[in-house]
Amino acid sequence: MDSLEPAPINSQNSEPNLPQNIFINLEPRFASLPITAPHLRVNLPENPTLHPQSDKVVIMLANRGKFKLNPFYHQRLDGNDWDQQTEIESMEWGGETYSGADLLAKREQLLEQFFETALGDKDTVAALRKVNEASGLSKDSYLYRAIDPWELAKLEKDGYKKVSYLDPSANFENEDMYGGDRSQVKHFASQTEQYSGSIIRWKIEHPLLYRRAGLNPPRVQPMFSHYLPKILEISRDGGKTFSPIPQPQ
Repeated sequence: MDSLEPAPINSQNSEPNLPQNIFINLEPRFASLPITAPHLRVNLPENPTLHPQSDKVVIMLANRGKFKLNPFYHQRLDGNDWDQQTEIESMEWGGETYSGADLLAKREQLLEQFFETALGDKDTVAALRKVNEASGLSKDSYLYRAIDPWELAKLEKDGYKKVSYLDPSANFENEDMYGGDRSQVKHFASQTEQYSGSIIRWKIEHPLLYRRAGLNPPRVQPMFSHYLPKILEISRDGGKTFSPIPQPQ
């Protein structure tokens, strides 16, 4: 993205009111979302717009025909084809522009940079990382969550799952909690009418994406909003066996 200019209109389209690119403007505390996207065709929070804002994290999306200009007010976008999915083309953050390919290739580096920006400095990041690792939130250890049929169907359709630190229902268990006698994940999964015995698990990508919360019962919650890793596993038998969730074609 060379400059923060309004999106051009794709005159090559059979419908001239389809913009080539649209934008998502995120508050800096949500930069962790595009950085952790498992692939580039994900839905991001906030409504798309034709106007990037230089004081925000600006995500430029390839429209791919999903949105069209409102016929009466060309500064507003309307839905055009909901079967289409926009694609991240670039992110402008901290005075730098990163392509979609950069987001995937430099994921670990950008995530570390995000934590340093959000938490203040490298020393704070290192200290908090040690605290979280000592609390059972080490990189590549598992987190668990009971999942209901509606949430599971959406996950299988989309091929990804987003979690928000603003969502009070975003509660998980680490390996110690899950293996204990008071596991809430196993308790809810056993309520077959609602959860059908389904539990998902994934490996922690970075300890600072999460925090421990509560004592009775203890649980894990997101410290920053993010996408779960690409590889998610599911148990449909109450946690006895797990297998990878296939990615949609």
